[in-house]
Amino acid sequence: HAMQMGLDLETINGTYFKGYAEWIPSGLLGRGLAQYRTPFAEWPAEIQKYYQYDPEGAGKLLDEAGYPLNDDGIRFKTTFEVWEGRDIGYFELAVAYWSAIGVEVELMPLEGATHVANIHNHTFEGLVGGELGFDTSNPIGLYKALLYTGGTWNRPNVSDPMLDKMIDDAAA
Repeated sequence: HAMQMGLDLETINGTYFKGYAEWIPSGLLGRGLAQYRTPFAEWPAEIQKYYQYDPEGAGKLLDEAGYPLNDDGIRFKTTFEVWEGRDIGYFELAVAYWSAIGVEVELMPLEGATHVANIHNHTFEGLVGGELGFDTSNPIGLYKALLYTGGTWNRPNVSDPMLDKMIDDAAA
């Protein structure tokens, strides 16, 4: 939550993406799949706050989680594996924002096959990712790939029988 709060998505959209990005959070499914998602304005306030730029709030969360600022201004260090074929400039911006809240992130652009293998085998350390969100697709297929036990792109290795059952029921 803290690292998300450390990103100024509106400013990144207005400057780096020249206003063409979808910066208002929507979860995995974008406006093109509106019938399958809850708009950000209707999310619970407790959840919304984690998706609004608030570097002071991010710092407070990190303090509470046991990551205070050290004398060198760093709370902790981690790595961020990304596919080198993506827009590295965007990830460099994220790393700069995280540095401002005391999180030192080493950006590690990887060749595509290595990046994909690390995701599928859960062999990455630290952060892994890329831009993620879909305006058109099969929402059930996306959830199966991204959140289902054993899903091909299940980066955090979620394994929740209740969630699996909800996805199965929705598919049925």
